[in-house]
Amino acid sequence: MRLSVKKFATQPGIQPRGGFLSPKLFEVSNVSDEFDEAFVKAIEDSYGSGIVSPATRGVIVDYLTRAMIHTLYQDKNPVGTAFRIPLMGARARGDESLAMEHIKAIEEELAANLDNPDYSILVTHAYQLTAYDSFVRCGLYDETVKDTTPNEADIDGISRMVKIAYSYFKEGDDFLHTGISFLGAYTKQLAASDCDITTLDSLIDLKTSKSKPSAQDTFQLLLYYILGLQEKPGQFGGMDYIKILNPRLNKLYSLDVDDISQDVIEEVERLIGSSELSRL
Repeated sequence: MRLSVKKFATQPGIQPRGGFLSPKLFEVSNVSDEFDEAFVKAIEDSYGSGIVSPATRGVIVDYLTRAMIHTLYQDKNPVGTAFRIPLMGARARGDESLAMEHIKAIEEELAANLDNPDYSILVTHAYQLTAYDSFVRCGLYDETVKDTTPNEADIDGISRMVKIAYSYFKEGDDFLHTGISFLGAYTKQLAASDCDITTLDSLIDLKTSKSKPSAQDTFQLLLYYILGLQEKPGQFGGMDYIKILNPRLNKLYSLDVDDISQDVIEEVERLIGSSELSRL
């Protein structure tokens, strides 16, 4: 059975000791110097008082960051594009009209106040859409979401993370795609997967972990990169860097792809059953 990139990367024993791509190879910097330690500490403090799970917070941060980027670059249907996966789930459940109400509320707020939106509106409506994301990805729909509203701590913590993540793209890293799905590059071991964001020179995975990247995180990123090399033309540009952006820590972890061993790439290609595919 083929697995998603994330599930494949987290299998016990799938990597050699120390991992295929050591986190120590990544250069570490702040996502933005605009946000001080007190601002970042408030994010962590918010987790103790919120009612939204850390995993769901991460999903909300991901989708709202995508929506703001698409709006910034004046893409057609910016919020619908960002929330593509939840919309798929809503259609499958017959809830498309309800989901579109949430999409419209987010879209109207961003259109009017992109640089200083009312995050209570954004977070509340995005939260309702997260249940459809899990329905697509694992077949589960949490009915309790409809009767739950993120509290002030959730909204504060999530809004701070979105501000940090969005600042990275607002400050100049040219945006290319969100939710890139590697058409034509799936292998004997890997099924449908999508990474978070690509720019003109970087593949970026958005994480909201309280910890530094693990070998599983960097392996997941490496798998995305290898799939991108083998993908059909159309979505994947010439990548010079792979990056993990963690707004919870205000940290950016970056690696020049020239520093990835060719032996490692070939070994992983064999592992995922893709060595017979031609690169772009």
